[in-house]
Amino acid sequence: MRRGDPTFLNATGAHSVIYRNVGETCFTASAKMDDWRAAVRGLATDIRRLELYGVTKTEFDQATHQILAEADADVAAESTIAPEPLANSLLENLIEGDTFDTFEDERRVFRLALQGVTPDTVAAQFRRRWTEAAAPLFEVSGPAPVPSDEIGAVWSEALKATASPPEDAAKTAWAYGDAAVPGQVVRRLDLTDPDFTRFTFSDGLVLNFKHTAFSKNRISIRIQFGAGEQELPPGRAFDAAVAAPLVYSGGLKRNDVDDISALCQGHVCGGGLQVGSDAFDLYASTRSGDLDLELQILTGFLTEPGFRPSMAQAMPTVAASYFRAIKLSPALTASLKLLDLLPKPHVSDLPTEAHLAGLKAADFQNLLAAPMTQDPLEVTIVGDLDEAATLAAVAHTLAAIPTRTPGDRTRPDAVRWRYAAEPPPAATALHDGPKDQAVVQITWPLFVWAPDLTHRSRTVELMVKVMQDALTERIREKLGKSYSPSVGVSLPRGGDQGAITLLANTSPDGVEAVRAEALGIAADLAAGKLSPAALEEARRPWLESLAKERTYDDWWLNVLDGSARHPDQLDRARGDAADIRRITLAEVKAEAARWLSKPPYIVLALPEVASKP
Repeated sequence: MRRGDPTFLNATGAHSVIYRNVGETCFTASAKMDDWRAAVRGLATDIRRLELYGVTKTEFDQATHQILAEADADVAAESTIAPEPLANSLLENLIEGDTFDTFEDERRVFRLALQGVTPDTVAAQFRRRWTEAAAPLFEVSGPAPVPSDEIGAVWSEALKATASPPEDAAKTAWAYGDAAVPGQVVRRLDLTDPDFTRFTFSDGLVLNFKHTAFSKNRISIRIQFGAGEQELPPGRAFDAAVAAPLVYSGGLKRNDVDDISALCQGHVCGGGLQVGSDAFDLYASTRSGDLDLELQILTGFLTEPGFRPSMAQAMPTVAASYFRAIKLSPALTASLKLLDLLPKPHVSDLPTEAHLAGLKAADFQNLLAAPMTQDPLEVTIVGDLDEAATLAAVAHTLAAIPTRTPGDRTRPDAVRWRYAAEPPPAATALHDGPKDQAVVQITWPLFVWAPDLTHRSRTVELMVKVMQDALTERIREKLGKSYSPSVGVSLPRGGDQGAITLLANTSPDGVEAVRAEALGIAADLAAGKLSPAALEEARRPWLESLAKERTYDDWWLNVLDGSARHPDQLDRARGDAADIRRITLAEVKAEAARWLSKPPYIVLALPEVASKP
C-alpha cells in the first residue's frame, strides 16, 4: 500500500523457480537520494508487517482482480497472437520440458486456484516461505560501494523493530463518471486509403475511428492537443518533458491516484502524457469492455488534473539519478555536447541538478494545466471496437467537455531547432562511464520539413538507408570497430531543422578509425559512388516493411493521430510505397551531394580516464 512519506520510490516482489529445483523470492526497492539504508529498513519493515499481520482485503482484491483481468485480456487476444511470440513460447516450453497451455487453459487454472485462496492462506504461505527460507542475499547498486556486512546489519536491526498494522485507505467516490448530457455527432466523414471514419461532435471534438482485428480485444487511444514545446515558455521544454510522465501520479482534483487504481481493479486502464515538438499527446491502451471507463479517466485529466504535491516527491532522487546517468553514458554525453555547439537560442538547455531537484507540482501545473484543460482536442481510437459503442462512450465523456476555443497555440516567441551554416570544429566530450567505451557522433544538417517537401524527405530517407548498409558492411563487418553503428534521419513537423545523425559505439582507440571510415562513406556517397544494386538493396526491405506495417494498430494510430489538422499525413500514407518506387538513382545521388558534401558537426565522447596522462 502507498504511504504518505515512503522510504523508497517504488518496490516490487517476485517469486520464481529456477530449473524446477530452486525457488527464490526477490524484493527490489529504488532508494530515495541513494539512501540505501532507508530503503533496506523500509523493505524490512514491510516484510515484517506482512509476517505479523498478513494482507488486507484491499491488497488481496487488487492482486486477484489484476490476475483475472490479465488472464481475460490474454484469452481475448489469443486468436491474433503474432507468429513470432507464439513460436518463441512453443520453443521455450519444449526446452523446459513443459506442456504448452492455451490462455484459456491458464485462465481456467487461475480461477480454480483462486477459489481456495483467501487473505489468510496468502499470509500463511508467505510465513511458511519466509520462515523456511535461507538467509537473504543482498545486492546494492549505487554510486559508491557498500560493505556487505553493513547491509546485513541494517536489515537485521530493522527486522527487530515494531511494525504497525496495515490500514486500508478510505475510498473516495468516483467523481468523473459519464456526463448526463452527451455530446452529439454533427458530421461524419468516411475516408478511403487509408480507410477510417472521422466524426465531429457538437463541442468541436474530432474523433478519428478505425476498427481493426489485428489484436483481439485491444484498443489504443491518443488525444492530441496544443502545440507541444512551441506552446511552452522558451527554455521550459525540458521541465515539461520531466513533468509529463508524472501527471498520472498527480491524480485528479477530486480523486487521487489511489482512487484511480481502485477503480481500475479488474479492468485494463491507465494513461500517460508526452510532449512533442509541436503537439501534446495523452495516450492509453485498454480493452473493448473498458473503453468507457478509460475515457472517463482521460476526460478527468483533460478537465481537472490534480497536480498533487506527491508527483514531485521524487524529484531530488530523479535529478541525482538523471545527472549520474548522463555522466556515465557516452551517447548522452555526446548529445548534450552537440546541443552546446548549436547556435542560440536553444529550444531547451539542460537545467542544473539543483533546478531539476527543486521542481514542484505547482511548476508542473503552471506548464501543463492550461494546454490540458483549454486546447482543442483531436481523438484517435484504433482497435477491436464497435462503432456504436465507441461513439456512445466518447459522447458521454470527451464530447461532453465544454467547447474549447479553436486556433493555433504556437507562441510568437517559440524557438526552433537550428544548426549553424558553418559548424564549429570537432568537439570532444568526457564521460565517467566505462573506460573502454567511446562514441562517435556525426551530424549533417538538413532542411526544414514542409508538406510540399515530402518526396525530397523520402529520397533523403532512402539515401540514409543506403548509408546504413554501408556502415554495417564497412565499420562493423570489415573494420570491426563498432558492433552496431547506426544512422538515422530526423525531419520533424513543426519548423525544427532536420538532420542526419550517425552514432557509433566503439573503444577509445577505435574512435579515429571509425570517424575516418564514417566520413569516407559520406564522401563516397556525396561523390556519387552508388550503384543501382546498392540502391535496390536499401529500397526493397523498406517497401516490405511498409506493407507489413499496415497490419499493426500502431501504424494506423500514427497516421490518424492529428490527421484532421495535418491532412498531409493521409496523403503521405496513400503515396508512400508508390513514391518510394519512383525515387531514381540520380535523385539519391543529388541529395547525397547536396547534404553529405557539407562539413558536419562531429562530437567524440571519450572516457574521462582516457584523457588523463
